[in-house]
Amino acid sequence: MTKNKNKLITKSLNDEKRLALFAVLEPQDEDYTTTDGHLDWYDADTVEKACHSFNRSMKQANLLHMIDTNGFEFIESYITPADAIIGDCFVKKGTWLANIHVIDKPEYDWIWGGIKDGTFNGLSIQCTGLTEPIDP
Repeated sequence: MTKNKNKLITKSLNDEKRLALFAVLEPQDEDYTTTDGHLDWYDADTVEKACHSFNRSMKQANLLHMIDTNGFEFIESYITPADAIIGDCFVKKGTWLANIHVIDKPEYDWIWGGIKDGTFNGLSIQCTGLTEPIDP
């Protein structure tokens, strides 16, 4: 996800506010040498369209695509307008970032704990789409 192959942008935590900032999807390099975890390739326009579609139609949050939960909510979801450094991580222009808030109730402490200990280390776009082979 980053130009530094040893460090993934996964989250930025605010423990007091129970906020976690995640990189959801990053546009891949135009030379087709990078892909996501499923070996798919996305340009900046596709990432932006996905983010905007999510923002218009986001429904209930879930865990692992299986468990609907009221334990967290999406506070922000946006496209980075320029290359940036967040914490000590490089974030490429056009990256989709989402900030979630984990509800501060004892029954949701396991979600916050899972984010803090790395059990939950990312967000998934959970979508359907059309694919086409690309010959670089």
